[in-house]
Amino acid sequence: MTVEKEDPITKKMLYVSQPVFSRNVLYEHGRKVGVVIMHASLVEKLMREPAGDLIAKHLPMVCEPKPWTGFQSGGFLETLTTFLRVKGGEMTQRDYAEAAAERGDLDQVFAGIDVLGKTGWKINRDVFTVMLKAWNSGEAVANLPPLNKVFDMPEKPADTNDKEARSKWYRAMRKIENEKSGLHSNRCFQNFQMEIAKAYSNETFYLPHNIDFRGRAYPIPPYLNQMGADNCRGLLLFANGREVGEHGLKWIKIHLSNVFGYDKASLKDRENFPMEHISDVVDSVNHPLDGRRWWLSAEDPWQCLAACFELKQALDLPDPTKYISHLPVHQDGSCNGLQHYAALGGDIAGAKQVNLEPGDKPSDVYTGVAELVKAEVKQEAAQGDEIAKLLDGSITRKIVKQTVMTNVYGVTFLGAIRQVRRQLDDLVPELRNGAGPISGQAAAYVARKIFKALGAMFSGAHDIQYWLGDCATKIATSLSPAQLQKVIEAEDHGNTDHSGAGLRTSHHKKAKQSETMAEIASFRSSVIWTTPLRLPVVQPYRISNGRRVKTNLQDITLTEPTIADAVNKRKQLQAFPPNFIHSLDATHMLLSALKCHEVGLTFSAVHDSFWTHAADINTLNRLLRDAFIRMHSEDIIGRLAAEFKTRYKGHIYLASISADSVLGKNIKAFRTKFHRGQRPATQVRARQYAELVLEARRQNLLKSDDPAKKAEGKKLVTPCSLFETLDGHKYLKTRHSLGETAIGAIPQETDQKILEKALHSEDVAGDVDMEHALEPLVEGKVGADGIIHIAEAETEDGEGEIASKDEEVPGKKTKKSQSRASDVTWLWLPLTFKAVPQKGEFDVTRLRDSQYFFS
Repeated sequence: MTVEKEDPITKKMLYVSQPVFSRNVLYEHGRKVGVVIMHASLVEKLMREPAGDLIAKHLPMVCEPKPWTGFQSGGFLETLTTFLRVKGGEMTQRDYAEAAAERGDLDQVFAGIDVLGKTGWKINRDVFTVMLKAWNSGEAVANLPPLNKVFDMPEKPADTNDKEARSKWYRAMRKIENEKSGLHSNRCFQNFQMEIAKAYSNETFYLPHNIDFRGRAYPIPPYLNQMGADNCRGLLLFANGREVGEHGLKWIKIHLSNVFGYDKASLKDRENFPMEHISDVVDSVNHPLDGRRWWLSAEDPWQCLAACFELKQALDLPDPTKYISHLPVHQDGSCNGLQHYAALGGDIAGAKQVNLEPGDKPSDVYTGVAELVKAEVKQEAAQGDEIAKLLDGSITRKIVKQTVMTNVYGVTFLGAIRQVRRQLDDLVPELRNGAGPISGQAAAYVARKIFKALGAMFSGAHDIQYWLGDCATKIATSLSPAQLQKVIEAEDHGNTDHSGAGLRTSHHKKAKQSETMAEIASFRSSVIWTTPLRLPVVQPYRISNGRRVKTNLQDITLTEPTIADAVNKRKQLQAFPPNFIHSLDATHMLLSALKCHEVGLTFSAVHDSFWTHAADINTLNRLLRDAFIRMHSEDIIGRLAAEFKTRYKGHIYLASISADSVLGKNIKAFRTKFHRGQRPATQVRARQYAELVLEARRQNLLKSDDPAKKAEGKKLVTPCSLFETLDGHKYLKTRHSLGETAIGAIPQETDQKILEKALHSEDVAGDVDMEHALEPLVEGKVGADGIIHIAEAETEDGEGEIASKDEEVPGKKTKKSQSRASDVTWLWLPLTFKAVPQKGEFDVTRLRDSQYFFS
């Protein structure tokens, strides 16, 4: 490309040809990484004039979307989109979805997603006018970032040898630079959103939707939709209006209270709140930017301003009930994930906390947790605890809300600490200014209290979550019948003897066996289940091995995911409980959408927040309750257990039992004889493979119709046959593999300095020292997925439980992990699942009388 440049001596403009791309070497986390970069002039040009092909690919439609009829048939009229959002290279999800669509299993899901796409929208021109003035002013208004924010730059330390001062200054500078970059990015994106809103200001438009692998619906146009931030939602109105009537006028008032943040009071109090502030409402409409700016003190300012316009316009009429309203009024679930857990477990105490039980006032689980934490902090402050004394009186609902909300969806303890710390830094100045105990330690203290309170309040949810985790653990460490057959065929072809005789093999054969173990005996079984609407859900978490390609410049590692890749065991098990709950709330939304369409209601949704006209809210609430009751009146967990039993029939999994039990000692004696020194105890992988071959042969013999072969199978001694003879079920060890992502799991104490170091890392997964920094915090490691990896160790006698090769944790093994590993031994068993946890006494039909289920 031709680059214009001024000659520093002659001051003349020169035109020089420069390569568009060049190679550079950067340092990332202490390693050299070769990268290809664009010329700075091209970057500037693209920032000024973005290429049309790179942006605005999926804009809102000006006609109704094409109904979904197949995997790639629906949505946009011309642009090809898929019904299921499939990660690149993940073909299993696609195969299951396409097969289900061809069978007609997805007809209800298609119809539910079509309901969302048929909803017509228009731009709220009143709110857009105010937003445009605020934008042009360059001020920070609501969530609009300022045009030029002035930062107080920290003074660079004079003593360059003071590492602690330099580190503190560097962190402060990095925080400022990150904030600058974030403000610029947000302003660019919001500018783009406003340009789209301006272009559609006189149009009725539609938003085609599709789903993710769990069934959750998302609008395909990404820039302007109901799932956007407050400024985006404030701009949206339903294209078709409805006369509000007496009930609708009440719900406009309640909606205004909700978006203002006054959403924990009774419905009557919320209805009265706007009328008590009617002068503020009117001032917000008449003088939004040069008046008292009451609307800016709302939790969702732009949506509050939209509600102010709607209410004032209705009240200006001689008969406000005749007002034609276009405003979407929201009904939000009370921590929807916990609502599903409480219903699944029949948990009476949990049901009360999340408004499944009828009540005169709404229960608020966040306030409930905050009160429990507050009481315990107060008690420990009185006992002299320094952190408790600092926090006493500062614990609020806001501090605990995000952690409670995300705990049910598998947040790690470190993630919870970061959430709490952000709130504490705003609310407790002593922590932000560095006085008193380290803020990270205070955040960890509060996070532990939150986890403890949740465990006490939702015991039924805890049992269901662990049952789900146990199922996922077994599935992710199992081999399918097809894999077992390949193992036997490979051994027959190699003619390897695993009876205990003739174990001496050549070096070539050992290498071949090692390759066979890696290729055939790797765990490839994903957790798969079917939602109540017959959508097959396939968890996509696998370990994709990179392939190194040599070029003239450098080596490049390419990763191409395939079905042959081993599953990521930890992701499979730790993601299953939250993904299963997500699939249920997606089902509830789709059932509600179908029923709303059936009775003629306009409907939209943001996961567990459902929208319709103010006049139809009472009808919507009844339909939401009916859909939830319909779902949970069925035995969802029992049906899941039956599906797993059928789907994974014939699988063999790697189980753990107590090593010093009678069974454990018998297995150890068997191994001493069977492996005969050819496979020493330290070669656990070779032992596992040899015993797998033996057990696979035994299972084949037992399934034979030939009585002689069946008798031969019964005579064959394996760890599994010993398990059956000695009633091994009582010796099984269940690892609580959900770790501290489970509801109510409380990690151990940790050193302040180690915790502070962990919290100051920008990218936990990328910090090469972070695994060791976090060892005292939890019994495990933090992986690239942000999930705490439970430590597993190989012991001298080889009896510990061993992680797969791709997932072995590097670094020195602790005495604690070695001790824990030596308590168990492994063996191959036919895959069976535990009995479903006993359900509590909560009757889900009581929900019919709960006016605060969604409100």
